[in-house]
Amino acid sequence: MSFGQSANVFSAANEINVTNTAQLYTDSLTNLKPDIFYRINLTSSSNINFNLDGLTNDVNLELFNNKGEVISRSARKGNLADFISRVVDAGTYFIRVFSPDIDSSKDFLDKRQLGKTQFSFIGSTDSFPEIDNLTSS
Repeated sequence: MSFGQSANVFSAANEINVTNTAQLYTDSLTNLKPDIFYRINLTSSSNINFNLDGLTNDVNLELFNNKGEVISRSARKGNLADFISRVVDAGTYFIRVFSPDIDSSKDFLDKRQLGKTQFSFIGSTDSFPEIDNLTSS
């Protein structure tokens, strides 16, 4: 499913503040909420780190750029922890947390009944200082 065509998905994303200190977010997925989007705004080039742990079912991560393109994905099977670590430029990015076991394109009655899928989501970043062009005399 391509999310680049649906601006509503990104406009409804939960804004999070990703800093060099790890931030913990805890939430759950259900058949009515099969994925969650988080928006991050970076003011400089950064190494962003996202760790998805404490899983009760299979949950995966995707990182999107501001054009809606997937630029990184972690899809480990089962309840193994997923993670993304990537150097990115300044800008707006989106993280999608989702369960491949929930098919949101089918009628609710046809979906696998997972109940709540618990997860803990940790995000952090290491900013790189702006580098001035140096000239020698």
